[in-house]
Amino acid sequence: MMMQSTVILYGNSAKKNIESAYEMAVEHMARDSDIDIDVIKKHVFAKTYPNLMVIDGKTEEIAIGQTRGMIEFLAQKPTLKGKKAVVIENSHNMNRNAANSILKCLEDSALDDMIILTTNNLSSILPTIRSRCLKIRVSCQNIFSMDYVDVNNYIVANLFNIDIEIKSETILKISNFASSQMRKSYSSIINFVKQLNPTEIACVPEILLAYSAYQLMDGKSGRHARAFLHLQKMTALAQNTHPDPQYLAIACFVIL
Repeated sequence: MMMQSTVILYGNSAKKNIESAYEMAVEHMARDSDIDIDVIKKHVFAKTYPNLMVIDGKTEEIAIGQTRGMIEFLAQKPTLKGKKAVVIENSHNMNRNAANSILKCLEDSALDDMIILTTNNLSSILPTIRSRCLKIRVSCQNIFSMDYVDVNNYIVANLFNIDIEIKSETILKISNFASSQMRKSYSSIINFVKQLNPTEIACVPEILLAYSAYQLMDGKSGRHARAFLHLQKMTALAQNTHPDPQYLAIACFVIL
């Protein structure tokens, strides 16, 4: 079984959740594509991009027929050069059969697929689905919004896992190192991580995920788009495999 990019975007605003899902899908599908990212974005928001499938659960129950259609879509080759993505809007409206179908899909999907679920009621999503997804909290501002003074303010507002309490001093320490030239040296990364306490080490993946998102929406899309997606996969994989926290922190810096 291969691990795919599977994300749940959740927050109080259904509109912001969906907008963020589309932005994330655009960045994913633009990888390896020969189409300008602005053109992709225009078609994604119009729901006319052939490499994207949208399941709309806004006004009615999401039934198994829709999720079966998603499985068929993911089994096909991309219509256009690049990656494919599925956005399931308001995924809390899935009925039990549809949810079980999604669960099977999450277990079997290929590495290049991105599946994004949005919800304003995270607890209503099956625990077995939640455990297989990276959970990202969407603030009142879009996670790709530039309405922040600096990267540290952005990280504070958009830490993607609210189960982890992170001190501002820790955010500053880790983001400053991530921005420094020392981060390009493997030996410097090891020395830096060794100086962190266990609580700080556990925070590294979450802080770097938010850091890479900031760099991504700041227009630095090439390398940071790849870093953002790889950090998502690394974080999701860690939830199931529980690697050594120090090794995980070092790997996240290397990916960045």
